Amino acid sequence: MRAVVALLLGSVSASLAGTPTVLVTGATGGTGQLLYAQLVADTRVAQPVRALVHGNASDPAAKAKAAKALNCTQCDESEGVYYGDVTDPASMRDAMHGVTTVAIAVGAGFTLNSTLQKAIEFTGVENQVSALAGSGGSLEEKRVVLCSSMATTNPHPSPFEGGPILFWKLN
Repeated sequence: MRAVVALLLGSVSASLAGTPTVLVTGATGGTGQLLYAQLVADTRVAQPVRALVHGNASDPAAKAKAAKALNCTQCDESEGVYYGDVTDPASMRDAMHGVTTVAIAVGAGFTLNSTLQKAIEFTGVENQVSALAGSGGSLEEKRVVLCSSMATTNPHPSPFEGGPILFWKLN
């Protein structure tokens, strides 16, 4: 994960003036929470690092998930924690405002049907990029880093290797 952070910050700092404001989507997942923790510990990143957590801020289960994964206490915008859904572009608007870099670490999981897998892994990524582009500021200052812990080098993965989820990550 340190290599991902170094790569992310190396490409960002080489092309941007100032300290990047980073949003980690999928921040409570396995990859997302590791990336979030590394970015929080990095002095080259504007603090607080932002996190997009799937769900609604009024849902106690979503708040508990955020508290456990992100080590937050209020788990709200004051700590850079936002709630939304990558399949709903409007729900990401506040989280994206002022962001220069989005680190996409969302994942559909194997238990979802193929329609939801595509909605998260393909359309959801498109939605995140569009939300970042529409969040104000110059497009030249925006960066997207797609982080995946799945083996995305196989264009025709077997079901036990990720199947259709990997197809949507590759497209």
